[in-house]
Amino acid sequence: MTSRLTPTKDAGFTLVETVIAMAMLSFLLLAALASIEWGTIAAVRSREELRGSRLAQMIHTRLAGMDFYNVFACNSSQPNYGLWSSFQEVKALQELHNSLQSAGFTHFSIDVTFMRRDSSDSNSNGLISDLIPFQDANNDRVDDFDPNIRFFDQNGDGDFYDSYMVGSRRVAEQPDTHIKLLTVKIWKGNQTVAIKQGELLSAEQFSGIENPSSEAALQLNITSPENGAVLYRLITSTQISANNLTISKSYPPTTVAYRVDSASSLRLQGDTEPAATVNIRLGLPSNPTRESFSSDFVGNFDAVLMMVTGDLVEGTNILYGQTIKSTLSSPFAEKQYVYDFTPPAITNQTPPGAAKTLSPYVGCTLLDGVGSTTTVSGISQDVISFFNGASTVPYTYDPTTGRLAWLDPDTLLPPVLTDGNTYTVTAEGGDKAFYKVKRTWSFTVAPDNPDNSAPSLSNRTPIGVNAPTLPMIGCRVSDNQSGVIPASIVLTVDGTVVVSSAATPVLGRYYDASTGQVSYVPAVPFAPGTTHTVTIHAEHWAANPAAPDKRYLDPLYDPNAGWTFVVAP
Repeated sequence: MTSRLTPTKDAGFTLVETVIAMAMLSFLLLAALASIEWGTIAAVRSREELRGSRLAQMIHTRLAGMDFYNVFACNSSQPNYGLWSSFQEVKALQELHNSLQSAGFTHFSIDVTFMRRDSSDSNSNGLISDLIPFQDANNDRVDDFDPNIRFFDQNGDGDFYDSYMVGSRRVAEQPDTHIKLLTVKIWKGNQTVAIKQGELLSAEQFSGIENPSSEAALQLNITSPENGAVLYRLITSTQISANNLTISKSYPPTTVAYRVDSASSLRLQGDTEPAATVNIRLGLPSNPTRESFSSDFVGNFDAVLMMVTGDLVEGTNILYGQTIKSTLSSPFAEKQYVYDFTPPAITNQTPPGAAKTLSPYVGCTLLDGVGSTTTVSGISQDVISFFNGASTVPYTYDPTTGRLAWLDPDTLLPPVLTDGNTYTVTAEGGDKAFYKVKRTWSFTVAPDNPDNSAPSLSNRTPIGVNAPTLPMIGCRVSDNQSGVIPASIVLTVDGTVVVSSAATPVLGRYYDASTGQVSYVPAVPFAPGTTHTVTIHAEHWAANPAAPDKRYLDPLYDPNAGWTFVVAP
């Protein structure tokens, strides 16, 4: 008979087996946490890259609308953008910089490479029409293959930013190639988030004027519609209603769009050689001529293009004009127009009904061409308005996401409203094709009181043992009964307050009221292999019950209000 005190081979786990099982469980848990962490980081980076790419495209589009001779290499993190203090386009650059910072990025940079026609076949590829960059191997500011292309301080002021007239032709002090290759970079701290490369900008897009590097014999100048102009049509009832809609603000005189449809065909105006023929091609310069017209005895033309009008599509349309006279021809004058058929839309109005907080996120999405797969004219920020009843309220607008919100412009936080009141708000806007939109909605402020649970915490990042040296640190704080008090949020890293209404007056740059997400990126990278501790404090609006552990999300009352992470070795 076997004693109950005598162990058998099936009696259970030994101590060694238990330790091994616990080690394996710990390993699996760490692996799962690391997977979640990297998934969160990848999602954040993917969103950032998408926003950055859209902003880079927006910047290039804005540059294409500037005077060709005012497009210089610059960096928005430098004083005066690395240019001179009275630079003519500094306001436009400031608007772009502000849009970037509103989207969570730090600055942008623009690199310019001067490109020229390889008329001497310097690269020995058998072509004299391809583009090559300005080359200056010996740093004498003169192109190695064409001494006529160079930096030249014509007015002796010590820089190369000016332009001057030689006869009827405008010439740049910088290499006068008439073609610039732009590279737009979006930055977050010292890291590049997005790069827009390979975009050509040509003076001939604006004027068609001949220059030495293009070896043109004739000139063609299409002045109207100007390059990058917006076209629209008034055919459907939706288009007509959106065009006729009355909103509070008027478009500024600088906003110009041209009606082009069956009742108002595309009209080209400009000048070229006297008594010459101008051929217009659509899409590619190699396409057949779609329509032709003649200039008068002094070289002016004013032509209505009915066939080209019928061929235009919604989105980007590229026209190529070329003057022909005898055996001579001009370079192609490339004109790019955006044809907008679709009025803007206001969607995602919030709050939709009852707001369970005294500081609700009040906003909507205002975008142009919702549902369209083509390029549209874009929202005109000059005509946006936000109303509470009949009174205007401060707002912010993100052109990348279309997010229009009632926010304090100094703190970027939502307003504090009155418990029990019903608010009726109206958002108005319009696109650059003169289509307008207006939406009104109502909500009631109705937070719960008493509120028997503290705010909650989720989406902590980073977590685990493989954080990057420069991580996005953050979490989501929420309270579905009486709402989080934005000004109460305090985020610390290793005991130092990094986000709070006192430490970061523009708290809304770190706290997204629409999602409850708190985000912070350190100014200096962490050392590899180091461990760091994060804590979060937040309060809700309800004062009942008074017990701190019911009112506050804080490590003092809840150990889950903090976490640690380890930087990858």
